Amino acid sequence: VDQEMEEMTIEERDQEKEVLEAIYAEGFQLLSRSSSSLEGSEENLHYRVEVNPTEPMTHPACNDKCHLHVIARRGYPLTSTPMLWFTNTTLPPTLLRQISIKLKIKAKEFVGQAAIFDLMEFLAEGLASWQKQFMDEEALVEKTS
Repeated sequence: VDQEMEEMTIEERDQEKEVLEAIYAEGFQLLSRSSSSLEGSEENLHYRVEVNPTEPMTHPACNDKCHLHVIARRGYPLTSTPMLWFTNTTLPPTLLRQISIKLKIKAKEFVGQAAIFDLMEFLAEGLASWQKQFMDEEALVEKTS
């Protein structure tokens, strides 16, 4: 049963990767495909997908070049979440961490199914408001100190 489940998770990960490649085309980049077990049957996929915010980012973000890094690891998508982190070279590290935490929490809602497309939508729709909320909170802290 474990071997069957393992084969199913690998098949699901591969199918999701193919769908994401088709949807995001040039915005999708496979960074590595590596075996993590001695037998070589357990595979991790590491890829990066370009995120296009539905609303433009505001100052101090100097660009909208946002990426979601994904490591689809053992158990994903059937029994666990992927490892995720969000990047944008112009956003503060604290905000990047907050976004990555939001992603991790949201990903837990999708255990048992391929989640990356839904997480990309969640990110694209939330980025501008999360940035604004962060900047408002920072301004408030500056005023009170």
